[in-house]
Amino acid sequence: MHERYRKILTQPGGNLAKMDEVYGDVNEVTVGALSQAEVGTILPLAFQCVHSPNRETSEAGFNFLIGVMIRLDSAKLLAPYIDELGKLLDEKDNSRRQLVFLILGSLNPKPPEKAIEYLKASLENTRNSNEEALAIAACLLRAAPTDAPTVHRVLAFVSAHPDAVLTNGVIRQLGLSRIRLPEAVNFISTNLDQEDEGFRASAVDAASRLDKETRAQISSQLKRIASDPKESQYVRQQATEAVKP
Repeated sequence: MHERYRKILTQPGGNLAKMDEVYGDVNEVTVGALSQAEVGTILPLAFQCVHSPNRETSEAGFNFLIGVMIRLDSAKLLAPYIDELGKLLDEKDNSRRQLVFLILGSLNPKPPEKAIEYLKASLENTRNSNEEALAIAACLLRAAPTDAPTVHRVLAFVSAHPDAVLTNGVIRQLGLSRIRLPEAVNFISTNLDQEDEGFRASAVDAASRLDKETRAQISSQLKRIASDPKESQYVRQQATEAVKP
């Protein structure tokens, strides 16, 4: 695979499909099979590709980074490149900012503190699209589910930037991350009473993923939704399951 990326850099814009035939595909399986030493020799080449003005070459670099991100040792492998990833966020017209946020927030077994700081610093950037803002918020909640200041910061941001995609995504992430902090439970509770059906559905989904003790705090709302004929059958069923002992 090292030879593949060396060839890509010496022949920018080359036929990557042809390289797949010669050197093999770059994917979760092939990158996961590499030793840490092998990954270490390829990463500098992959980052050179990422910075290329040639779209195909840049995508080849990102493909390798995605493969590394999924590995269980990705935090160790990419720790020396956190600042490099951070710089990508500031590049003008970088169409892959959302992916960079995802990489920073998805390193295993947990993102380095420096990666989290980049996410926090980027949360309120007015340059972010709603999708990018959601990626940052979800990564922060996933990385720090028990950290009250981080959860507060995310929820305060969402409350100040009303957008259906952002709000629904964050509500669901509260459930996926099984966040039990009072502010998070209150946020879910508030959205169980929203007039917007989408927000209610997201809140029911989030509530259904919480532990029994936490669900009990909002059981009356869930019971109301479970028995409301105006709700969709799927939402009623989710609410019913959520209030079962």
